[in-house]
Amino acid sequence: MFIAAGNLKGRVAEAKDVAEAALYLATDDSKYVAIITCGSRGIGAATARLFAVHGAKVVIADIRDDLGRAVCEEISPDGSVDFIRL
Repeated sequence: MFIAAGNLKGRVAEAKDVAEAALYLATDDSKYVAIITCGSRGIGAATARLFAVHGAKVVIADIRDDLGRAVCEEISPDGSVDFIRL
């Protein structure tokens, strides 16, 4: 079973924590596009959600069509988050 967490010196980093770190590293004052590989679950899905909330154009890239499209629909029912199959 896949568990979306990591261990760093005794502290557990959840998927949302990793996504927030990625957003911090990518953020500046300009608009940006986030292409999230493996974005259908875990850290990738959390990252896609967070980038979308902060105004990025998000593209989820994954081999799991069903999960990837479901995350896109969840994040943005209007279709502004795109999915591509790897």
